[in-house]
Amino acid sequence: MRAASQEVTVTSVQRSPRARETMKKFSFPLEKLLRHREALRQAAERDLGAAIAVAREHEQRVQQALAELAERHAELGRQLAEAHYVDVEGLRRQESYLLWLERHILTLRQALRRAEEQAEAARQRLVEARREERAVEILKEKALKRYRQDVAREEQVMIDEAVMIEYVRRTAGEPAGGTVK
Repeated sequence: MRAASQEVTVTSVQRSPRARETMKKFSFPLEKLLRHREALRQAAERDLGAAIAVAREHEQRVQQALAELAERHAELGRQLAEAHYVDVEGLRRQESYLLWLERHILTLRQALRRAEEQAEAARQRLVEARREERAVEILKEKALKRYRQDVAREEQVMIDEAVMIEYVRRTAGEPAGGTVK
């Protein structure tokens, strides 16, 4: 019987508005830094997305140029196989175009390599930004854990005090819950 009345008292103390008012709200002193690091990470994600898009665009250009080169070689082969005579001037123009196309493909591949390097650099910046953000998040998690432990300790002290007051009242002969009017 005594345990049940103590349990009721303990529950009423835990839920009392006065008990909640005495508990301070959690505040992380590095919250602005965390928001800043989060913004930096988001910017790094956008930069990486843009760099990857540029690299893909360059890759498409290279693939298109390679396809055109293969098509022109095949067309030239067909023309030479079907022709009864050779148009030397036309052959020189096609040869010139094929050489230009090969140089253009080299230029496109160089641009692709630079775009891939930029994407990799952006990826590294993102990894670094995530690492820095996570470091502050860990600090916040630890601070929140300490805060919750402090709150639990304060609640336990309040519960212990309430139980002690109830015990003193019972031993002094007062009715449970205080004096009757």
